Amino acid sequence: MKSWFEVSKSGLGKQAEEQGKGRLVGELVQNSLDEEGVTKIAVTLALVPGAGVADLSVEDDSAQGFRSLADAYTMFAESYKRSNPEQRGRFNIGEKFVLAVCERASIATTTGTVLFDPDQGRIEKPDEKRERGSVFQDRISMTTQEFTEVSDYLRSLLLPPGIVVTFNGERLIPRTPIQTFPASLETVVIGENGTMRPTVRKTEVGLFEVFPGEVAHIYELGLPVVETGDKWHINVGQKVPLNKDRNNVKPAYLKAVRTQVLNAVYDRLTEEDANADWVRQASSDPNCSEEAIKKVLTLRFGEKFAGFDPNDKEVGKKWVSEGGVLVYGPMLSPQEWKNTKKAGAIQSAGKLRPSA
Repeated sequence: MKSWFEVSKSGLGKQAEEQGKGRLVGELVQNSLDEEGVTKIAVTLALVPGAGVADLSVEDDSAQGFRSLADAYTMFAESYKRSNPEQRGRFNIGEKFVLAVCERASIATTTGTVLFDPDQGRIEKPDEKRERGSVFQDRISMTTQEFTEVSDYLRSLLLPPGIVVTFNGERLIPRTPIQTFPASLETVVIGENGTMRPTVRKTEVGLFEVFPGEVAHIYELGLPVVETGDKWHINVGQKVPLNKDRNNVKPAYLKAVRTQVLNAVYDRLTEEDANADWVRQASSDPNCSEEAIKKVLTLRFGEKFAGFDPNDKEVGKKWVSEGGVLVYGPMLSPQEWKNTKKAGAIQSAGKLRPSA
């Protein structure tokens, strides 16, 4: 009986190439990070001179390795990682993206070995087992520029301190967050019928410095997933509700994340930060805290500000002559005005300096 579906390796490979080689290698590191009992992950990548390809190996020392050898080549199979919001995997597709751009490859794990040969296809060797962990080896098309991209991507990972990850023998140093805080954010969990459904769940969020040459991202459990351009990298300690390509989130989720960040770290903001797009968006959210909106207003307008009173323009002139700042309607969004009034953070110039 023929299968209902066939998968085009070249077609899948084109989609995989769009993600970039760094992201593809990151998929393999992600798989190892999710495995139980892993303490070491070794990534080696070597360009083959003049060939336009590189030899790649990703090896870990996880306790179990692949629980089923078929996971190495079956797309969208049920994965135990789907049920755990604090693990990255959900589609069982990471290795397949990498395999789609390989000339040849092999995966050796505790449940056997499978070879991917350009002439003979898939060759399974269930008796060739490792005592511990897994190793993925392949030959992949790669330019010198792509090699640099892989190197930069791996160094951008926010790695857990208890796992030693090396790249070509050099340890990738874990970064220390400048602040962590609890936050209630949307994630995805398994519903009663076995499908993924959204839910709001409490998790830990970490903020990390953006190094020179980097662009701030939302991270999912240490892996960059969505570029934001904000002040800090934001590492979410659970599954981020991404699209199928794992490169974007809904605008509402991004706004919720930014609002949680603002509420947690408003005391770290500068005057320049207060006028940044991400702060304007967060301060325009109904969930912006009273303390945060007060801090933002002070940074934008100084210590002495008042709302413009259209019924007493003269007092406004007096306020400004005394060094005060008048805040006019268009200077805040409608929701910022609501947040401001709720917090009692601003009064009209007429109340502060009545002319009569």
